[in-house]
Amino acid sequence: MSRGEVGPTKTDEIRTVDLTPRLAAALNDLQAQTEADALLEGNDPCPWIFPSTAGTPLDPSAVAKVFRATLRAAGLPRFRLYDLRHTFATHLLSQGAIGWKRSAWGPRRGFGAHVVAMW
Repeated sequence: MSRGEVGPTKTDEIRTVDLTPRLAAALNDLQAQTEADALLEGNDPCPWIFPSTAGTPLDPSAVAKVFRATLRAAGLPRFRLYDLRHTFATHLLSQGAIGWKRSAWGPRRGFGAHVVAMW
């Protein structure tokens, strides 16, 4: 999603996101419950797992605003939601839960020469 529009990736490639079975099940359950609630209310089910109140994709600036407010309320320093991916990878590495996997993503694409992958 870019500028509020859902479209192809920058490289026009399909991206696969690995999920743990537990997370996949939780997301499936959430979407099934959301769809059931919509049908009970006489509405069409929304295709988004985390929609806005209008049933559209979340606005990135609105998400960032809520995230900043959450950081302030928790007394944490300001940083970007995007930065959590690095924090997550660092925590996994410190727990010995992952290894390095060579990736097609090079430094020009913002991911460095390697990405982390669960083994």
